[in-house]
Amino acid sequence: MDKYFFTSILTPQLKNGTFILSNTKIKQTFLFILIASMFVACGELNTSSSFKPNCSGPPGEVLIVIDKPDWESKTGDTIFSLLSKSFPALPQSEATFKIIHITHDLFRSTGYTHRNIIFVNINSKYKKTKVTLEYNRWSKPQLLYTFTAPSEEEFIKLFVRNHESVSEKILDEERKRLVNLYKKYQSIEIDRILRQEHELTITCPTDYNLDVTKDNFVWISNETSKTSQGIFIYYYNYKDTNSFAVERLVAVRDSITKRYVPGPEEDTYMTTEKLLPAYKEVFQLNDKYACKIRGLWKTHNYLLGGPYVSVSIVDEKRNRIITADGYVYAGMQDKKKFLWQVEAILHTIKAI
Repeated sequence: MDKYFFTSILTPQLKNGTFILSNTKIKQTFLFILIASMFVACGELNTSSSFKPNCSGPPGEVLIVIDKPDWESKTGDTIFSLLSKSFPALPQSEATFKIIHITHDLFRSTGYTHRNIIFVNINSKYKKTKVTLEYNRWSKPQLLYTFTAPSEEEFIKLFVRNHESVSEKILDEERKRLVNLYKKYQSIEIDRILRQEHELTITCPTDYNLDVTKDNFVWISNETSKTSQGIFIYYYNYKDTNSFAVERLVAVRDSITKRYVPGPEEDTYMTTEKLLPAYKEVFQLNDKYACKIRGLWKTHNYLLGGPYVSVSIVDEKRNRIITADGYVYAGMQDKKKFLWQVEAILHTIKAI
């Protein structure tokens, strides 16, 4: 029988493939603790080049610097509601960002090193509205937005116009921070096998194991007693632009998981939840076209599920589509942070 979903729950047995167990649970636990502590410090080890301290705060936390009367008005309500929207395609509602409020006076003594900062300045002395973006002003890696407006009404208009781009930028920076951290602890063995056997590369940290590698399918996972983070990599012939239609990408995903990802009992396997439409995003990855979809997975004839996200690119040299598909199982725990970690790895997929 092939590898089950979760090696922490069920013992994997392979068929027509290679099982590789390169890391012990002790090593995985040690690295998990190390990486978790690194997240709080934004993953920067060496700041001697710029003499700036590590930024602080957990991933996804945003510090709003605004005077108390403004925070307790419609201004604060607008900021909070727009930045704390639910992150898409999760089985339970989870806010995209954790919002922390601090006054300007308090910020001067405690807030300089935070990873994501939004300054709000509302005063009649400003003649026009303005948004500025700075990097690494007081710590690194740090993102700092400053909004200025002459009135509450003008600020709200300004923030409503810009909140989506602000959210996207913060998410992008959080992903980059994770990728930079993973590069420091990349599994050289996984990289070597992917290059030699599949002519592609992806940056996986050393707490991931390469569980299955055969034909056009790879399965990499990080298992703990309570969570499972996994990545499928599969590839197939590119035909035309219709290959990137959501329906086509989901159909391919389902065919792959039905064939290679069995569940814990007979006639059970991973599939895609169709009740929630997949979210699609087109973007540039390494200056080339890429397509991302996210949604929910479930187990056919069994009660297991969670969120997934996939990134698909074109390997023009070999006329193939490469998909890196990440899934998370975390029981009743919040799943956003685990999905973000997997998604950052997906963004490193590259044909060689």
